[in-house]
Amino acid sequence: MTLCSPSPEGVSDADLVLLVTTRPTTGNTLAWAVACERNQWGRAISGRLNVMHVLGFDPHVFAHFIDERKRHRDKVSERVMDEQIGRMVTLVVLPRVVMHSRHHYVAYSGNFTGLELEDGGDVAHQFDGWLAGSHWEKRLLMNEIMTGSVDTRSVVSKMTLALLEDNGWYKANYSMVDQLDWGRNQGTEVVTSPCNVWKGAYHCNTTQFSGCTYNREAEGYCPILTCSGDLPQWARYFPQANKMHFHLVADSKAFLMDDMKSTMLDIT
Repeated sequence: MTLCSPSPEGVSDADLVLLVTTRPTTGNTLAWAVACERNQWGRAISGRLNVMHVLGFDPHVFAHFIDERKRHRDKVSERVMDEQIGRMVTLVVLPRVVMHSRHHYVAYSGNFTGLELEDGGDVAHQFDGWLAGSHWEKRLLMNEIMTGSVDTRSVVSKMTLALLEDNGWYKANYSMVDQLDWGRNQGTEVVTSPCNVWKGAYHCNTTQFSGCTYNREAEGYCPILTCSGDLPQWARYFPQANKMHFHLVADSKAFLMDDMKSTMLDIT
C-alpha cells in the first residue's frame, strides 16, 4: 500500500500538505497518521492525517525537535522510575509543556518534572504498540484530544499546543484552546501519586455509589469489573486484587463517570 503519493508538480504557497483518504482499518484502530516529507529542519511538509501526529506529536520525530536557536534539543522526554506506582514511565520534559502542566494542575512541587506519556494502556497490554509514547497518559489527561482513546467531549489543551510549539517549528495560539477540566487545580498529588489517593469524584470504590462527576456536569456512576485473575501490582486500586475500573486505557483507575462513555478506539 502506498502511504504517500503527492503530486509530482508539488503544491505552491503551502506550508503543509495533508492527504486525506478513507479506507478500512484493522482491529480497534480508528485512524492513523504518517509524515511523508520533511524539510531541512525536520518539520513535516506533507503527511496523512491524524493532523496532531503529522505536526509533531510522534516519538519518532522527537529527535528532530529544535530550540529557538535552531539547535536540536538535548532532551524531549526521559524514562524514569515512578516510585509511587512502581514502574517505569516516560515524561515529556519540554519547557512549555512543563510550564503549562504546572499551571493546569497547580503542580509547583519539585516532584513534578514532566508530563507523562501513555505507556500502552490496559493491564492485558492489548493496546501495546498503538498508544505507547505517542499519546498523553489517559489517567492524567482523560478527555484531551491526544490521549489514546476517543471521548465524546475531546478538547485541545495548552499542553498539546505547548508540545507542538516546543518542537521549534510553530508558534501556538493559546487563545484557541479548550478548557480541560480533568485534574485542573488538583495539585501535585494528581500527577505524582497513585489514583486511589485522589480526592472527590476522581476516585470511587463501589458500584453502589453515585454522585457528581469530576466536572459537576452530570450524575456519575462507578463501573467496576471483576477479572478472572489478579491485576499487576501497579494496577491495583482496591483491596481485592482482581477488581478494576472498566476504563482500560486509563490504567484501570476507578472514577465517577457519566453515561457518555469514551470509545475504546485508538487514533494513532
